Amino acid sequence: MHRRVLSIREQALGSDHPDVAYALDRLAYISSKQGRDDLAELLYQRALHILEHQDPDAVIRPLINLGAHYGSQGKNELAQACYQQALHIWEKKPPRADYLTGVIILTNLSGTYCEQGEYEQAELLSQRALHICEQATGPNHPDMILSLDGLAYVYQKRGQYEQAEPLYQRALHICEQALEEEHHLMTSTLSNLANLYQNQEKYEQAELLYRRVLRIRERMFGLQHRETARIREVHDELLQIMGRYEDAVQAELALHEQARTEET
Repeated sequence: MHRRVLSIREQALGSDHPDVAYALDRLAYISSKQGRDDLAELLYQRALHILEHQDPDAVIRPLINLGAHYGSQGKNELAQACYQQALHIWEKKPPRADYLTGVIILTNLSGTYCEQGEYEQAELLSQRALHICEQATGPNHPDMILSLDGLAYVYQKRGQYEQAEPLYQRALHICEQALEEEHHLMTSTLSNLANLYQNQEKYEQAELLYRRVLRIRERMFGLQHRETARIREVHDELLQIMGRYEDAVQAELALHEQARTEET
């Protein structure tokens, strides 16, 4: 479908029109999710080439997406270059113009430094993202969730669990007040806090949160979806760490029985 949209736009508007670039960006994103990494990179670069000549301010989104694509492959230096270029363009805008884009860029850039062990730089970027968002929205807006999670992640990676925990808890509180349970930020925040509790050996608290995420995933995607399977595997591994081997076995048996019932 997206290829058809791209073809229609190219025929109607010409190959260098900004709307063609937006279609390329979307198709690149889908290709990346499908694991077609080389194709995704080519499509992103083509979108960037068009926009750099036709609408320079609009290159921010494909730069963010290409940075995320590189980051998912562990190419942190390439990801940093994309985010830094996007940040440079964003910083030229009025202070409160499109604050959320700035928060996304800063948080993602922080993540690349974090993965390289450059925690001080990562912390500075995440703190800046949090400050920008709080100034623009107030302390309890859903847009705060991303920057809270980002700074908490930096502290968690540094082993500063006591500083990470209240940030994750604050993010979860905002999620529970403002978002539906199926929202992706809800499940990601629950998973992040559960992982932190596991790092702290607070296994009972971690297990409750993983179980909650698992129920949401099963309801959203079904029993066999890869997202459901991934969190189920994490939950089962935790049960084994806790010595709850019988619970892990019973959960597996219940899964097979439920799947068999759904098939019939």
